[in-house]
Amino acid sequence: MKSKILVSILIVLVLSSFMQNIYSDTTGALSPTTANSSVSSINDFTNRNNAFASDNSDARGQGNDDQAYGGFGISIPTYATINGITINLEGDRDECPTSSNPRFRVQLSNPTLVGDPTGLSSFTSTTQTTTNLVAGDSIRTLGSSSDMWGLSYTPTQLSNLWVMITILCSTTNDDIRLDHFTVTVTYTLNVPDAPVLSEVSHTTTSVATSWTIPNNGGSVITSYTLERSTNNFGSTDQSFVIPFGTNFYDNTGLSDNTSYQFRVKTTNVIGDSVYSNIISVTTDTIPPPPDITPPVITILGSNPIDHTINTLYTDAGATALDNVDGDITANIITTNNVDETTLGTYTVDYEVSDLAGNPTTISRTVNVVSVVVPPTTPKGDSCNDCISPTLGVDENNKERVSGGFTYKNGFSVDDFFIPISRDFISQTVNVDYFRTSFPSIGTEVGVNNTLILKIYEDSGINNIRHIAVGFGLDKDKWFSESKAYIEVNRDFRGSITMKTFGAVQNVTYATNIVPCGIVRADCLEFTLYHTFTEDVSGVVGTYIWDNRLNSWQNYFNDGINVKDNKVVIEEPEPVKIDEDKLKGVSSFGYFQRGTYAFENYKQSQADEAKELFNSLYGRINNWN
Repeated sequence: MKSKILVSILIVLVLSSFMQNIYSDTTGALSPTTANSSVSSINDFTNRNNAFASDNSDARGQGNDDQAYGGFGISIPTYATINGITINLEGDRDECPTSSNPRFRVQLSNPTLVGDPTGLSSFTSTTQTTTNLVAGDSIRTLGSSSDMWGLSYTPTQLSNLWVMITILCSTTNDDIRLDHFTVTVTYTLNVPDAPVLSEVSHTTTSVATSWTIPNNGGSVITSYTLERSTNNFGSTDQSFVIPFGTNFYDNTGLSDNTSYQFRVKTTNVIGDSVYSNIISVTTDTIPPPPDITPPVITILGSNPIDHTINTLYTDAGATALDNVDGDITANIITTNNVDETTLGTYTVDYEVSDLAGNPTTISRTVNVVSVVVPPTTPKGDSCNDCISPTLGVDENNKERVSGGFTYKNGFSVDDFFIPISRDFISQTVNVDYFRTSFPSIGTEVGVNNTLILKIYEDSGINNIRHIAVGFGLDKDKWFSESKAYIEVNRDFRGSITMKTFGAVQNVTYATNIVPCGIVRADCLEFTLYHTFTEDVSGVVGTYIWDNRLNSWQNYFNDGINVKDNKVVIEEPEPVKIDEDKLKGVSSFGYFQRGTYAFENYKQSQADEAKELFNSLYGRINNWN
């Protein structure tokens, strides 16, 4: 007698997620819907489709008969993890006696099987066998919710599961009946995996982020949560919930030049994933407004400044400050245009640019003059030495000196022909307070001339510190514009120095103490010997100061008249003179006004002048 056996197969799925929330579920008992007739090793079951349902219509087989069943319709979430397989079989031993050990043996298809099985090789070698069947229907269970049968399946592989059932009965001609068997799948669902977070871009006020779509843990992802911090998540500044379907978020409204940290987690119906990796992004710095302010140059020292001709000019320099770059003095480009050898006005130019390219240019005015005028000492009621040195009338309009200015042109009545009605050999004048009328003295380039000053100083002549004489001034010009210049200085230690500038040479001087002639006091007589190298005709100026820098200038109108190679005297055209007019000329002496050929006379060579005279005398005799 054959026994009816109910076979049920249970497959359990397990998902582990490192102590995260998990959810366990099963597929329920699933019945086969198809039977394959081409994989049996001996014989297929008789009425094999009767095992699809528990309805007492049996499938039969004898010892070693086997049958492959499939079509269970197993559907498991993709990211679920399988935990075990359980099989329940319903049947009885029918004709197989108990002594022949009536049993069912079960094999599962290979996890790699695709499509229908093609033979026994489509099944694993791992088997499980029921206990002995009894007469009448009974259920035998193989596997369990934690038994994977030594195999590993994915949800996709289980959707194509096939089960091979083999009849075991040692009396091979006796039937065993299989009424029905089922497959039940149990599986666990997990929270999703953590996504991988990355930066897309950033600006001064925003950070764009994106993340990967992770394993959903077996259930649909519902959302993502992006969190932001500025202290590496010692606290969370703000959280943003982003619905599933979007894996990008642009964080806006941020501060510039600030470090922000970001992380994200995934949520499904089971719960939240762990946090993603943390990314740190520093926003860009808002650039400062354009620098349009040029640097400021500050000139050191005086501006304008007077500088004495033919002395080395050393510029005091300048500093430069910029509102952004700070001290940029080292970047100043200085252009020195000063010609120390030529009177005139010049500039020293300073130019600098900041890093933004804003330029600044400023100039110092340098006046190259014959002598630098010292500052005047303020005078008040407490002044012990308040009167400037003078050559004649002082600043209180008191006459102090007589004959304070003398000029000699170097000619001699014994050696030269000088028309006594026109030019002077020597001239002495009383000096007025500022400008003094002085008849023009004629002289010549190369002639050694003499100038004599009588100087009164109310604090004593030993306190005179500076004596300067300038030549070649126009009547509307000042001392600093002299064409030739001589100065003698005596410092407080008594050391005396002399400097000359311009068209003058062979300069020496002598001093003497003489009566002033007006006041009952001594004057310093200062005698200056000099020779001109070119025409410096014009007004003569003097500039004198004492220990306290009390100073004054005097100007002598008409001054001197200097010519090249001769003293220029305006003469009428030559006239024919009879012999009687020359009888008065008994020896080399003065020419009368109108003497012929005087333009050929050279002052510096008396012998040549005598030859010209004798030649002239002979030519006049011939004209008679």
